[in-house]
Amino acid sequence: MVTVSILNTFNDIYISSMLPEDISFTSDYTVVTVDLYIGAGTEKFFSADYYTYNGVATFKDMRSIVETLMIERGLNKVTIRLVYSDEISLSYVDGIKVVFASYKYAGGSYAFLDDNFLTTRKSAMVPRSGKLVLNYYVLPDNSYTSSANVFFSRPEVSDEIRECYLSLPWRPSTEGTRQWIITYDNFKTLVEQETGFSGLVIHSIQLQLGNRLFQVFFCEEEPTEQFTFRNGYNVKEIAYFYAKQSIKTKVEKNEAICGKTGQFYDVTATLKREVETAPMQKEEALWLNQFFTSHLVTKKVANDEDAEVLISDISSEVSDSNKELTRLKFSWRYADGEERDE
Repeated sequence: MVTVSILNTFNDIYISSMLPEDISFTSDYTVVTVDLYIGAGTEKFFSADYYTYNGVATFKDMRSIVETLMIERGLNKVTIRLVYSDEISLSYVDGIKVVFASYKYAGGSYAFLDDNFLTTRKSAMVPRSGKLVLNYYVLPDNSYTSSANVFFSRPEVSDEIRECYLSLPWRPSTEGTRQWIITYDNFKTLVEQETGFSGLVIHSIQLQLGNRLFQVFFCEEEPTEQFTFRNGYNVKEIAYFYAKQSIKTKVEKNEAICGKTGQFYDVTATLKREVETAPMQKEEALWLNQFFTSHLVTKKVANDEDAEVLISDISSEVSDSNKELTRLKFSWRYADGEERDE
């Protein structure tokens, strides 16, 4: 005999910000137990009892519970089984797919994933020596066309900007989060092969993947700093800074005196770097707020290792004025207090 039932219906996939705010159950008994599992139910990560009122119990905060799990484990996507039961009856909703997202989208979860890269910005400035990593989600049974309009010049006619259209192969992929890695050298080679020119300078690229659009600008200047951070979709992005940086050293020590002789002990020196960014547009400044609030920021050090860093002393006042570009200030230091060779 079934004595407990669920009043909500579920979609196949959600961005986490669009998960139902309230999930209600009816039961003939006083208490409804709600359990959340990862995947097919082998690992429970949440359990709680909810009392009924007029035969209805309500489970709240599913979004925050699931997002906490995803942040702790560094997950961009997870599949959930929701189990609900009372004293004599048990049932469940299986296969609730959730993609992490800090922002709501008016068009719904499916439309968002089908139309957008997993980033809040629409363009990026990338050094020629660097790379851009664009994350996106492949929905089931979907195929995409991808292309690029590349704007370039030839050294002998440097003030003449030309355009080259590239139809790019897209390999069918199973459902999940995928990456498109953009590098200057790769597109330079593609354009040279397409046009027959050599020694080209690539200035910018307009990328398209299905309905997703992104513009990349390449610059010759090398960044003074670069960090990798988990953004508002819990995927990694690279932040390049063209900035003014100063290093401050804080020395802490204790003093012991024996007779007339003094000596210092437990001497520690902590380095903190203060950064003031180059002027930037509103979109980039707002995007960097995710960097400032990210739960994981790392920096490449010797031997290609990633060292975790802490961001502090943030000064972020974003202006929408076209005349006054935004400058941001922040400090950073290695999380364990140990200095590295960079």
